[in-house]
This record gives sequence, C-alpha cells and structure tokens, in this order.
Amino acid sequence: MSSMSFRQTHAILADAIRDLRAGRLFWLALIVSTVLPLALLPIGINENGLTVFHWELDAPINTGTTTLGNLYLAVIAIIGIPLWLTWGATIVALVSTSGMIPSFVASGSVEFSLAKPIGRVRLFLTKWAGGLLFAAAQVGVFCLSAFLVVWIRGGMFAPEILLAIPIVLSMFAYLHAISALFGMLTGSGNAAMLMTIGVWFALFVVAATEASFLQQRAQREVALERAEEKIEVREEFARRKLERDGVSPPYSREQMLEVNPTIEWAEDEADRLRPAVETWTTWHERLSLVRAPLPKTGETTDLLGRWIVDTDDAQRLMFMGAEEDDEIDESPEDEDETARRGGPTRAEVERAVELATKPAWWILGTSYAFTGVVLGICCLIFARRDF
Repeated sequence: MSSMSFRQTHAILADAIRDLRAGRLFWLALIVSTVLPLALLPIGINENGLTVFHWELDAPINTGTTTLGNLYLAVIAIIGIPLWLTWGATIVALVSTSGMIPSFVASGSVEFSLAKPIGRVRLFLTKWAGGLLFAAAQVGVFCLSAFLVVWIRGGMFAPEILLAIPIVLSMFAYLHAISALFGMLTGSGNAAMLMTIGVWFALFVVAATEASFLQQRAQREVALERAEEKIEVREEFARRKLERDGVSPPYSREQMLEVNPTIEWAEDEADRLRPAVETWTTWHERLSLVRAPLPKTGETTDLLGRWIVDTDDAQRLMFMGAEEDDEIDESPEDEDETARRGGPTRAEVERAVELATKPAWWILGTSYAFTGVVLGICCLIFARRDF
C-alpha cells in the first residue's frame, strides 16, 4: 500500500472513530464492558463453598473441586461472553453502526469522498471496516478487564480469554455486512437495523430448529442401538440355554423364540424405530444443507466454550440432570422404563454433541464466505451507483 493510500485509509477510519465516539451508546457500552468483569471481584471460594464479601454460601463448588481462577474463567465463558458480548454489546453495536452506511451514501456526503483519488471498492470496504471498530473496542475492553481479574484476583494466567476478541468480532462482522447491504438498499439506518435483527432472529430460529431435529435424531438412534443390543443379548441367552439343554447348533429362530420370547419384543421395537431414525436423519440433513451457506452466529461464539472452558468442566455442566444409562436387561419391563424417561440420557446427549460438533474451519469458513458474498454485492451496488 502506497503512502497516499495509507493516509486515505487512515483518514476514513479516523473519521469513523470520531463518529462512534460522538455517540453516547459507545461510551455507555464501553463502561458496561469494563465494569462487568469487575463484578467478580467480591466472589471467592473456600473449603465450604462460595463467598461473597464476608458472606459464606453453601455450594458444591469449593476449593476441593476447583480453583478461583477456573471459577472466574467458567463464569466469563459461560455467562459473561454469551450474554453480554454475543447479545447485549452486539445489539448496541448494531444500533450504533447501522446508520453509518446509509448516511455515508446519502446525497452530499459520498460525493466529497469520491472527489478524492480513491477506488470506490476500497472506499466502501474501509468505511465498513470502520464500523467494526465499535465492536472491537467493546470486546477488547471486556477481555482485557476479564483477563486482569482472572490473573490478579483469581491467580490464574489465562491469555485464552483474548480469543474472544477475534471470535466475537467475526460474529459481528457477519451481521455488520448484512446491515450494510440493507443500508445500501433502503438508505435508512433504522430500517437496516431492524431488518438485520430480523435476519439474526431468523438465523437463531433455523439453528434452534436444526438442534431440535438433531436431538430427535440422537434419541431415536440411541434407542435403536439399545434395542439392537438387547436383541444380541437375548439371542445369546437363548443360545446358551439351548446349549445347556443339549441342542446341537445351528439354532433356528423358532427354537430361540421358544426359549426366550422377549427376542421378538426387542425386534419389534427395533423395526418400529428404524423408520423414525431414517425420517429424522433425512430432515436433519436437509436442514443442515440449508444452513450450510448461512452465517453461524451461535456456533461461532460457541467455539469459545471449546477453547476456554476445561473439557471436563464443560461435560459436567452439559450432563447435569441427564440420567445415566441403565445396564441392558433381558426383561421387557426395563425397555418400557427406558421409553418412559422424561429427560435425555447421557448417551443421547453424547450422540447429539458428536453429531453437532463441527470443525472450526467449517464454521468460520462458511460464515466468512457468506460475509464475503454479501460485501461483494454491496461493493457492486456502490461501484455502479450514480452519485
């Protein structure tokens, strides 16, 4: 980049920073991002449980199960980042930046910028990147504050907290690109903001529907595996019984059913579950195909859970309330009891997690590709528009 191009880019970004600093929401969000991690300072742990200032609370979390640094890290990763950075700060950022592109392309504003020797595509992309500075400031301040709290108060050096900066910024970039496109099409900041939030909600609904389909698929697959295992166990029981009775192999189906008629009950259950497994697998795969080119806002921020929170701690939280699988029994009563369970079993949760866990490169790559296409459309409109 030549010195003139660098000066032009710097001037556009500096202008964007001045616009952001002029808004009260910027400073309000910055204060909240700084103060939220500091709310952890009064919280401590001892051998009996949690402490808040001089009060002591009975809790399963104590110095025997975790450290103060790990406790802070878990609270920040599971509560602070998802609730504030993913939702609160992002909504504030959309409200503050949705009017940047419409006001920029308004009559009398863009002509002044186009009068300078700068390409239209670079001009638009630089202006769009200026909007990312709002989110970058909020995320950066929050992560720095959280890092210092975990280090100084929790006694744990955890630089992985800073991974939230590129991850949350990526998630905001998906939405900021959509907002820029709506701003170019409508010329209204309010319309762009509302339409972007609507698209964000639609993405959330589609993701939640896919998760529901996935849970249904996992439940049926685990139930089918359990039924097939019971068939094997009961057939083995029948073979051993026939062997003890002096019957020579091979054993016919009629002989095995005569010794153990519960084999047929397990086979009927497996036959009933196979079509359900195929149906839910088909619908889940179709919806996954629809979601493939769309931005993964929730899955992007969920990457922080993989990289920041300890795996064992995450699994304990995930399986909280899930029932342990019972040993496979030969009686049909046990099968009926399994079908009557209200909550997901550990196996069902594990299967759902296994099916849902996608590699980071796929989550980020498809989302970046979507963002690139949207920005490409914006650049095409901006380059061809007659100002």
